[in-house]
Amino acid sequence: MPRLQEALEFINLRPPPPPRELLVAIFAAALEAGLTTTAALRATMLAARTIDPAAADTLELAALRADASVDREQTFRRMAVGDFPPILTRLFAVIGASEATGENMAERARLLFDDLLAEREVRITRKAETYPIAMIILMVLLFMPAVLMLLVGPSYLLLLRVLKGA
Repeated sequence: MPRLQEALEFINLRPPPPPRELLVAIFAAALEAGLTTTAALRATMLAARTIDPAAADTLELAALRADASVDREQTFRRMAVGDFPPILTRLFAVIGASEATGENMAERARLLFDDLLAEREVRITRKAETYPIAMIILMVLLFMPAVLMLLVGPSYLLLLRVLKGA
């Protein structure tokens, strides 16, 4: 069995990890299910263990700070400018703003998730736009010489024979 695992690692047949944006959707779903902010952060933290362990630690820290804080809005606003992954800093900014204004936090988290998905789609589209250029370069460098040898090679050999005979 170890040889199979080595082979799978070599050819990389493992699925890619889920996107980090999913954490925001999990947080919004937890809020919509009726959990409090800190309980939703903890539920998101549990899901984040498989997606991004560092983000899970950050979410656990956020839940602990929120529990111990007197001014939750200020706590989340400070975490929004902290040295955390960009998705989590945006989530903390949404939580802080919702705490300040009293808006529906689940709705704002859903809007953040939609924005993150749109940004991800733009990144993927930009990356996909570079593939045709790479394919053309590979075709010119690798495929075209072989085609030219097949097409021009016989006539070149015939030309050499004619020139030798003359």
